Amino acid sequence: MFLDILEINPDGTRNADMQFFTGGRTQPFGPDNVKDITGNPVLGVYMRGDVHDMSRLLHGNWRYFQRSIKMAFAEGADVEPVIIDFAGHSLKGFKVSIRPYVNDPRRRLFEQFAEKRYEFILSDEIPGTIYQIHTIVPGPEGAKEPLIEETLTLREVRYRADS
Repeated sequence: MFLDILEINPDGTRNADMQFFTGGRTQPFGPDNVKDITGNPVLGVYMRGDVHDMSRLLHGNWRYFQRSIKMAFAEGADVEPVIIDFAGHSLKGFKVSIRPYVNDPRRRLFEQFAEKRYEFILSDEIPGTIYQIHTIVPGPEGAKEPLIEETLTLREVRYRADS
């Protein structure tokens, strides 16, 4: 995955180029798709892919999963301070964790995913703020491995000279 800021507009928004995932999971983007952005588009793209995967796997409604995630943030995510090791520096950040489906009244319809946990590690000391997104669906009771685990971690930030 990469995000290339192509231009900073006079109003402070940015135009970018972006590639997200590879192979069969590629999500197509181009400079025309990532224009006038105000924040880091990585979170929205990742979460959109996540809720669509949930919908596909569970034959559910992606909007339901999306709404559950938004409500989990609004009703009180767990937030804790962390230290991030990035590019050889220890940076202050925080981890935000949610479990949007654990108390869901429709839990029985997607029981194997009901314990799914999302963790977002953020730092104001990193361009774009997002250091890591981690999702985990625990395996069945007694399983040594999770059913599903995905991690997206910022590895580097490169600056290029203006042309």
